[in-house]
Amino acid sequence: SIGSNSFGMALSRSALFGVAATFTLLLRQTVNLCGFGAICGPSCPYGQKARSGARRCLNPSQLEAVRAPKGAHLVVAGAGSGKTRTLTHRLAWLLQQGVQPDSILLLTFTRRAAEEMVKRALSLAGLEGDALQGGTFHSFGLSILRRFYEQAGFKAVPTAMDEEDIKDLIRIILTPKNGASRTQFPEPTLLAKVISKRKNTGLPLLQVIQEICPRLADLSSRIEKLEEDYQQRKREMCIVDYDDMLTMVADLLENNSDVRQTVAEELEHILIDEFQDTNLMQARIAKQLCAVHGNIMAVGDDAQS
Repeated sequence: SIGSNSFGMALSRSALFGVAATFTLLLRQTVNLCGFGAICGPSCPYGQKARSGARRCLNPSQLEAVRAPKGAHLVVAGAGSGKTRTLTHRLAWLLQQGVQPDSILLLTFTRRAAEEMVKRALSLAGLEGDALQGGTFHSFGLSILRRFYEQAGFKAVPTAMDEEDIKDLIRIILTPKNGASRTQFPEPTLLAKVISKRKNTGLPLLQVIQEICPRLADLSSRIEKLEEDYQQRKREMCIVDYDDMLTMVADLLENNSDVRQTVAEELEHILIDEFQDTNLMQARIAKQLCAVHGNIMAVGDDAQS
């Protein structure tokens, strides 16, 4: 089922597809999700190599999504409608069509989910190997920063910080030279939260402060200076925090045509699960990754966004 209203809703919430999106598929729950052997039957999307269990797990809407032509596709479906299953079968179908495993990128929101989807897709396609790229946006972003560290402004391959590293660095920066003593600033945990939200949303710092902790409004200029020092120190130390894995990669892909061309040429198909949880930075990254081939499929539930 193709719905223009649902397409408009999804389009307004993602900045990813733009006019490139060809249609939206709605996976209805009114059809039994199993027992469609007659529909798959001889035309099962996985051909003769398909495992028997794969022939009876797709309803008509799911099958349509799995076998969708090249291009940009946003699959919108409610909870329990088989979104992840559909994307997994899409991955298996692409492999059966001869798409090289290392030219497919699967992005999910947990590493475990990615591993399970890749394992299942390989099983469905009757293939083995470890060339399939599957993981989170953050793990993929870190791999890009490490691969193109010089273009990203680092002198050496960056290492990842954990939460304690972030707080420790903020404590070091909190000195009188920044215009206030440590006692005048809030705890590093709160400052890290403010900096993180500003980076991920792109909102003005003062607006973020008003939303998170209005009492810090009078310190906005000092917090801005602290953030600048924080970013500079990280570059000097060749370290990145969780947010840098998105924001730096989004900037790198948008502003460096050579890097964008290299990465986008390598990735013929991009698959994204739980797209309703994607933030602005992740959408920016996804848009750049399909800049060459233009093949991307994202599944999600707009009611949960």
